[in-house]
Order: sequence, then structure tokens, then C-alpha cells
Amino acid sequence: STTTMANTKRRKAEVVIPHFIDLPDISLANVTSYLAKPSRAMFAVAMTAPSPNWCKKKRWQPSVTARNIVEQGVGNQWEVLDFEDIDKGLALKLTDDDMRAILLCVDSVNHVKKLKLAGCVNIIGHGLEPLRGSLSLQQIDLSLAGWHESPPILTESKISEEAILPILWSIIEKDGISLRHLQLPTKWCGRRQRSAAMYQFLQQYSAVLEIRSFSCVGGTHSTERCFGTDGEDWIDYYGRQGFTCYECLENVCDNTADDIAIKFCRQCKKLCRKCAKASCYRCTAREWDACITCDV
Repeated sequence: STTTMANTKRRKAEVVIPHFIDLPDISLANVTSYLAKPSRAMFAVAMTAPSPNWCKKKRWQPSVTARNIVEQGVGNQWEVLDFEDIDKGLALKLTDDDMRAILLCVDSVNHVKKLKLAGCVNIIGHGLEPLRGSLSLQQIDLSLAGWHESPPILTESKISEEAILPILWSIIEKDGISLRHLQLPTKWCGRRQRSAAMYQFLQQYSAVLEIRSFSCVGGTHSTERCFGTDGEDWIDYYGRQGFTCYECLENVCDNTADDIAIKFCRQCKKLCRKCAKASCYRCTAREWDACITCDV
């Protein structure tokens, strides 16, 4: 009939538009390799299940496609997970469900060595549970601030000491831990704001650092003598960790004669990039008291 012939022609004229999920895994992996690491991890999560679903099962596993995306490239690609690498607007929207899913997807407890949560002001802390007991983690920056940024004020961040501290305790209580540097949120740092629980944790963390061999980075002082911390606390009055470079995580002794003790920018509270480029020696801050970029 005329109607049947018209329907047949219409079906022939229809063009099937392929969806990106129909692409081979290798193609998706190659395309996402150009994304920043947090974005790539979020894409892998989305290819498995919505972020809240990752919390419903204790050991949710990435899909085959997600695994191919995560495993694309060199084996150590997930050693650094820095959320300053993504758009601030996206970092602002991330929830604890998102963070948990990302960390589970990249097997963070075994692979991530540096975690920096710049801009993740909506994170409370439960999303960091996958890091519990990590022996790989060397640095965790909870300040929520990127380079040359003032840390968020109290009303701008939701990060909770009650959620974070049990996870940090689980890390420093393990034998063979790798943690070398801890950057805290500003609202926990001041001695007056510091809770009894935080004070106890910092005391224990300082003890862990003290027990280790100091291993001062070579070539930073003219004499052979290494001063170590010279009796000073690893964690200062403002809750900042001294004697360890934020960039390379090497220790620098308190050799006042050569003025190589690590200093902090008054605004962003980190060893500024200008100072970090002065030898490794990248670790030394000689005459700088503030980042050039911060302009304070």
C-alpha cells in the first residue's frame, strides 16, 4: 500500500546518530587522556554509576570501560590528584559522594600519593573514607586553597574536623606510613580555634615525624652539621607544618646561620612558588616572606 511504502522510505531516510558510549573503550580512553586527572576520574565514575550509588555498596567496582579509562597511560598517573587542575565552578559543586566515587575509582588507597582539595569547599570529609589506612599517601592538602589564594573563611567551607580526624588517625597509626606533609584548613589552625581532639592528633603526628630520620636535603647549608628541627615543634602555633617543603616534600633543617629554614606566605599559607624554585634548594625560602604573586 501507499502507506507502507511511505513508512519504508521514511525508515531508510532516518540517520542513526551514534552516541559516545558506543565508542570502543580504547577510543574513550584516548580521548579522556587529554582531560585533567580529576575530570578523567569523574568521567570514569559516570561510566559506571552515579556518585551516590558508590556509597551503597562497600566495594563498588568500576565498570570495564571505567577501568580502561583509569588505567590508560603510565602506571603512576594517579600519584597526584590535584583539584586545582579543574574549573573552580566544578570543584565548588563536588560533594562527598563525588569524592568517594573518584577515590574508589582510581584505587586511591594504593595509588594516590598527593591529594590536594583546592576549591572543594562543599566537601564535609566523609568522601575521603577510601583513604582510610593508606600507606601510599605522602601529602594531603585540606586547606581548600590553591596557589596564591587566600584560604576559604569559616562560612565558605563545610569541611568537618569530626569527619576528617578519624581518617587521619587511621593513616598515622599504621606501621610503615608514608605521610610527610599535612596542610590543614585555616579554621582549624589557630591555637585558639584548635579543639582538644585536633591538639591530640597534632601531638601524635608530630611524634611520628620526629621518630623518622630527618634526612635533610643535601646542599642546603655550608657546614656538614644538620640542625634538624633544633628543638622546635614540627607544627607551629598556626597549625602549619614546618621543615618540609610543600613542593618536593624534602626536609630542610633549621640552620639559622644560613637562613634556610622554610617560611610561609602570609596570604596563601604555603611555600610560595617563587621560593620553591630556588634550588632543591627548591625547598628553601631565603629572603621571601610572601609570594610575589600574592603581593603582600
